[in-house]
Parts: sequence; structure tokens; C-alpha cells
Amino acid sequence: FVASACLIQNFWTENFDAKKKELTTEAVRESCMGGLRVIAQDFDVFLIGAIQSVFETVLFVFVFMWTPVLDVFHDVPLGIAFSSFMVCFLLGTIVCNYLIRKVGYSATRVLVAISGSCVLVFLILALFTRDTSSFLYRVKVMVCLQAFELLCGFYFPIMRVLRERIFPDEHHLSLINWFRVPLTLLSSLVLLFLHSP
Repeated sequence: FVASACLIQNFWTENFDAKKKELTTEAVRESCMGGLRVIAQDFDVFLIGAIQSVFETVLFVFVFMWTPVLDVFHDVPLGIAFSSFMVCFLLGTIVCNYLIRKVGYSATRVLVAISGSCVLVFLILALFTRDTSSFLYRVKVMVCLQAFELLCGFYFPIMRVLRERIFPDEHHLSLINWFRVPLTLLSSLVLLFLHSP
């Protein structure tokens, strides 16, 4: 990773910022440090970033784990399952936009409801789906996975609205990049733990 970053910084000549100035190592360093200062000074920025890191970690683990979970059934076509996930995601986005724009729900309250609902969905999945041979198990698993995708459809527009509202424009990209670090680390650790013997 570090070697890649150094190579890109030194040899990728079309690196330009919004003002069409060539990026220097000093400008990148200042951007990164500015983002860290904002995280340290503004609790709202830290909170939104922490929520983003944790939620998207769960999403990344879901992306890697849904096929092995459904593969147990042998009769659920993965393409149809994936299509149903994408339909649920789209429905979540449509309903979310309606609630925010037309009904006037608070984006923060919707985010809290989404987070709590995701915890509930995964608790149901973990606690009430023990008998893997029954048809009811298959239904519960598919409904829970589709509910999670529906909630993801809510999550992304809400986070976009909240980041635009809370993140300062001059540090927006560096903040998003800083919050990708724990996201990547957490996802990697969870996947390593799940696949360890």
C-alpha cells in the first residue's frame, strides 16, 4: 500500500485538484493533516465517520458472506437472489428519498432507525435461524438478507446528505479517505477471523 501510494504520487502526472493545480507531496500531506484536525476537533464529523466505518464494514462482510450462506440451500439461484437484493436496495433508496424530501423526516433520525433496524435484522438472523434443513429457515434467511439490502438503500442517500451537511467542503475527500482506513482494517480482521481454522 505504501509503495503504491509513493509510486502514484511521484509518477502519476495527471493528479490535479479542483483548481487544476498539480498536487505536490506537501499539498497531499496538508490535506491529510487538515482532515485529521477536523476529526479531532468536531465530534459530529467523528460520529458520522465512525457510523460510516462500522456500517460499511458490515456491508463489506455481507458482500463476502451472502453467497456461502445461500449456497447451503443448493436450490436458490444466486443470480435471482442477487437481483432481489438489488430490487430491495432500489426500493430502499426510493422510499428514503420520499421520506426525506416529501415527508420531511430528519436525516439523523432516519439514520438512527436504520442502524437499529440493521442490528435487529442480524439478531433475528443469528438467533432464530438454527434449523438449516427447514423451508422456514430459507425464508427467514432470504427475508433478513433482503431487509438488510433495503436498509442499505436507505443508508447511502442518508449518509450523502449528512456528509454534505457536516463535513467541511475543503476537507471532504480527506475525511472520507481517513474513515476508509478503519473500514478496511475492520473488514479485513472480520474476514480473517471468519476464515481462520
